[in-house]
Amino acid sequence: MASTIRGSDNFDTADNATQTELDALATGKVLQVVQGTTNATVSSTSTSFIEYTALSKSITPTSSNSKILVTVEASVRSWGGTNYNGAWFMIARDGTQITGNWLVASYDYGNSGVQTRNNVSFTYLDSPNTTSSVTYSNWGKLESGSNFGWGVGGSISTITLMEIGA
Repeated sequence: MASTIRGSDNFDTADNATQTELDALATGKVLQVVQGTTNATVSSTSTSFIEYTALSKSITPTSSNSKILVTVEASVRSWGGTNYNGAWFMIARDGTQITGNWLVASYDYGNSGVQTRNNVSFTYLDSPNTTSSVTYSNWGKLESGSNFGWGVGGSISTITLMEIGA
């Protein structure tokens, strides 16, 4: 015979716990982690956002209340301007922008034709409100200069997706 113990939170410890009670156990905990890495080099002259498809990963939330912590660590660059180079980057879910834009830029006061190379980290806490698979990716576009891209000298770029119980 199963015993039932009820505390102040009214949690049923018997073998027949409800889904609501089980969900309460996962609140604020990391439920799953998905990670992708690449050293792919991509360059572009686009002034419209393009996807860095090598740095894209999917996750299937276990609950529609879960949040997804998205972290992108990327090696990015822009070059070709005489004194200023810049590129915008953002994170998208299923091809739709979910973050603001992050500018990575540099200014060369000596007009020597600077090349901007940075290792950057972008983080966003998303609420996809689904239990279907969702895909997160990093996008970028040229702001100033003649080229921008991802991957510098074989550097590793990483995308990490963590499902957080809510």
